[in-house]
Amino acid sequence: MAERYPLRHRSTSLSLLAASTEGAQASADVPADQLMDDADDNAPLQRAYRSKIKVKASVRGQSAAVDMEGQVDDGDVGGGEVPSRVSVKRKRRQRVAVSYEDGEGERQTVAPPDNFEEIWDGVSEMRKARNAPVDHFGIECCGDRSQPPPIWRFQTLIAAMLSSQTKDEHVAACMNRLKAHGLTVENILATPDDALKELLYGVGFHNNKAKYIRQVCEILQRDYGSDIPSTTEGLVALVGVGPKMAHIILQACFDKSDGIAVDIHVHRIANRLRWVKTKTPAQTQSALESWVPTEKWREINPLLVGFGQQICLPVGPRCVECLIRPLCPEGRRLKGAPVTEGNGGIGTAADDNGVYRGRSKNEPLRLSKGDE
Repeated sequence: MAERYPLRHRSTSLSLLAASTEGAQASADVPADQLMDDADDNAPLQRAYRSKIKVKASVRGQSAAVDMEGQVDDGDVGGGEVPSRVSVKRKRRQRVAVSYEDGEGERQTVAPPDNFEEIWDGVSEMRKARNAPVDHFGIECCGDRSQPPPIWRFQTLIAAMLSSQTKDEHVAACMNRLKAHGLTVENILATPDDALKELLYGVGFHNNKAKYIRQVCEILQRDYGSDIPSTTEGLVALVGVGPKMAHIILQACFDKSDGIAVDIHVHRIANRLRWVKTKTPAQTQSALESWVPTEKWREINPLLVGFGQQICLPVGPRCVECLIRPLCPEGRRLKGAPVTEGNGGIGTAADDNGVYRGRSKNEPLRLSKGDE
């Protein structure tokens, strides 16, 4: 059986072969002076390893500390015996934690990037058509505005609760079933559990969400007169409602912008653009709110979510089609000329209708000469 880490010394290879063969007799009994050139019986193994990794060599019950930049430590290996097994131990790189709050709970100030406005204008140009799923099936689109305000506000709350771990298209389909059934606080409380779960089938974790929705309806009927809370604190106190949902609900129902709604798209894109260096959406929200102008807090979520659904995809982003590729650290890593208006690429700034549309799902990618 071949040794996993063969040594280049001829006599060492002979000893390893003898030690790794089942039933081999006293190859171990061969005098060390016959195996090693210019070494007496008690000389240590003289072998230089050209690496910066520390290894531990187990020598027939003994241990020898080996520095792969130097030699075996004198006195650690006796009798001129040869290591029969070598295990490599690598040091793990230490990671630096990133925090955007100090010990008092106050946000730190993060300097805005120099090209923020240029990137914002480029993304706005690509999102001018407003034809992403979030534009047609997002939370703000699910409430029936023809109903009295308490009812359509409640419907917006339910859409937000259903949106967790679920695509916008599936949320919209579920909301249509609920509205046809009668989506009011009183009607949901009168609906049996099994029927409610069946109505919610198709959204992620529909059984849990059915339980949460019933609990929320009981709270709204008891404490808010079948309406919804009008503050972030009141919304996040409801089971199944997080900060992102609360900010979107306040923006849609009360025209308030108390914070930036950060979902997985905003978190991913902000890190790709090096606007932040964070590990969680909560950290991203805190970092962005420290420097993004407050007048952009409401718009940044639908802007980046649609951009993430069409161009800056989680896997296989369409950087070749992106207008802000020259400004994006990830986009600049790709070879080929970036897409600009009139260079023959699919992602030109405007199509025949004067809007940027991106590439459809089944449409082949046409590259410019610089990308071929």
